[in-house]
Amino acid sequence: MRFSEIYGELGAGYIEAHHKVPVAQLKDGSKTKISDLAALCANCHRIIHKNNLMPVEELAKLLAERTNLQH
Repeated sequence: MRFSEIYGELGAGYIEAHHKVPVAQLKDGSKTKISDLAALCANCHRIIHKNNLMPVEELAKLLAERTNLQH
């Protein structure tokens, strides 16, 4: 989904960042790298947190399977 298609300029360039390792598990003073984050839409981000921090790869696989079923 492209947020700009729905929200116009307000949604251009919008995305959420998800920490692959929960922030609570990070050591004090550790630095977050881009590779530690996953870019997700708000819905996917919420679903991952709702389901006991489901791995991003697991959600991606589930969505790919559902998309293939619908075509």
